[in-house]
Amino acid sequence: MKTPFSLHRCDSGRARLPARCACAVAVAWVLLVAAVPVYAQSDVEVEASTDRTEVGTEDVVTYKITVRGISPSAVETPEPPPTTNLVLNNPTPVTRRDLSFKSGKMGRAISFEWRYRPMRVGIARLRETDVVIDGDEYTTGEVRVRVVPQSQAPTASAGPTGPDRQRQQDQTPAPSSLRTDDLFINVTASTDRVYQNEQAMIEYRLFFRPGIQLRHSRLASAWDANGFWREELDVASRPIPENDRVDGEIYRTIVLKRVAVFPTRTGSLNVDPLQIETEAYSADASRRRNRLRSQNRYEPVKLSSESIALDVLDLPDGAPPSFSGAVGRFSLEARVDADTARVGGTVRLRVTVKGNGNIATLQPPEVEVPAAFDAYDPQVETEMDRGGSRIRGTKTFTYILVPGENGRYTLPPTTFSYFDPASERYVALDTEPIPLHVTGDAAPAALGTTGAGLPVGDIAGPMASPDLATAQAEPLHRHVWPYVAFLLPLLLAGGLIAVRRTRERQAPPARETADARLEKAESLIRSEEASEAYAMLERAVLGFIGDRTGVSVAGFSRDRLDGFLEDAGADRDHRDGLRELLDACDQARFGPVSPSRDAMQIALRRTRTLIRYFDDRLPAPGDR
Repeated sequence: MKTPFSLHRCDSGRARLPARCACAVAVAWVLLVAAVPVYAQSDVEVEASTDRTEVGTEDVVTYKITVRGISPSAVETPEPPPTTNLVLNNPTPVTRRDLSFKSGKMGRAISFEWRYRPMRVGIARLRETDVVIDGDEYTTGEVRVRVVPQSQAPTASAGPTGPDRQRQQDQTPAPSSLRTDDLFINVTASTDRVYQNEQAMIEYRLFFRPGIQLRHSRLASAWDANGFWREELDVASRPIPENDRVDGEIYRTIVLKRVAVFPTRTGSLNVDPLQIETEAYSADASRRRNRLRSQNRYEPVKLSSESIALDVLDLPDGAPPSFSGAVGRFSLEARVDADTARVGGTVRLRVTVKGNGNIATLQPPEVEVPAAFDAYDPQVETEMDRGGSRIRGTKTFTYILVPGENGRYTLPPTTFSYFDPASERYVALDTEPIPLHVTGDAAPAALGTTGAGLPVGDIAGPMASPDLATAQAEPLHRHVWPYVAFLLPLLLAGGLIAVRRTRERQAPPARETADARLEKAESLIRSEEASEAYAMLERAVLGFIGDRTGVSVAGFSRDRLDGFLEDAGADRDHRDGLRELLDACDQARFGPVSPSRDAMQIALRRTRTLIRYFDDRLPAPGDR
């Protein structure tokens, strides 16, 4: 059962379109009715399917999302879809990459598979889910599976059917007519000697003689490079073969894979071979065979590159204090959104690092601020250019600063250091100091005494004075203290309100705080600190709900939290999703087995999705 993705995108990043996107939906339906070839315009196909449409209660359902027409490196691993009447066996999908060749052109596809077990007889639903491709979101359609008693379950077919069976028949073993030098994979590295965390590029090329045709190509095994951080570089999804000469003979060649690797430890590190399985047919070889044989017989072929080794050197001594592991060549810039601010307002300090190197793992520079400012963990935006032969990009760290006193201040220079492997030396970059002018009044201090010098909340002792009787005989309206006693509670209440409003102005918006915590969780995931990462994810989502509604929900039980969100208007799917996320956080923090990095990345994406949803759905304290 296959379901193509819904023909809409929403720039806000939601899985479903809100009412304000109704026009976009209408346009999409017009295009659908008019049968406009949407896929032909974008060349991207996203398909959701299950291996069976009817299963028994003891069977297993395999759900698969397939993306075609774009480089697999542009596809982010999606989250498993929300389900009804199904239990997910493993949140980490099985990822497969396939290659296909037709008329000298190569097609690419990537698929993600999850396995589910039915819960009871009835209809099982695998609901819509988002797939992020090159920054855009595609939404799959819903897939339904009928669950029947095991005694009534259909028998699984033995062996392949349809086109797969025909392919199997076409592959009847026969004497091979292809020589080992007719087609092969060649691997090259940009260098065989690098420093730790220095970038190197590894390229895999397929060489084949003119006249050879290929079909049904796919990766034969998972490619890996232990000890390296890896970033896929873009290659043409439909490359045009080029001519190249090897040992004096002409070959056709295309790039199969190009990857930037960054060694994370020193020593001699090996990169696994790249293996593919394909079916090949050579017209020249066919003419060499018996003329009575079929002239169009494809032969199964398994190709493998050689393994490649890199010699990784340790970084030299003498690193400056601001060095945090960056290797490459970078530039640094710092700016603020405005050079004036008010007390209790926000100042956004953006520090941008740009250059060649491992952009993904760059750590935020240390930022010093005046003592009158509160600083919050930075939000991080990363842009990477995967074209060409090296990873280049920009990483922007946005710090939220809140001034607590007025005056003229100067933000000190921000320092960022890196190791330049070309010159084999450390380089320290400094930004220019940034002047800031803060206006407005500081929060009022708590009153300790009244204007007449009487202690707040206390009673003055008796006055030993011979004029006491005379003073008390005067009318009350001629004394100051009755007015002070009457105005004092009002003054205290006003002061408390002013302090509270000032603190609210100083606190960053709920979404900014949540995004900062998510960025911290992502950093912990990269460091494989699972327990701390899941604790930060729980703090991010529960803290956001509390900040958004004005009610602290961190200590709520699961049922009480569910009821609170239901009263606030949250739907069942997202409430269940939050419960599952919190259960996963507890299991990761207190369970005996540490989760995998893929599982942590899925939890991070789930948290982001839930925060986006609650940001739209939950009312602010003043709206209720």
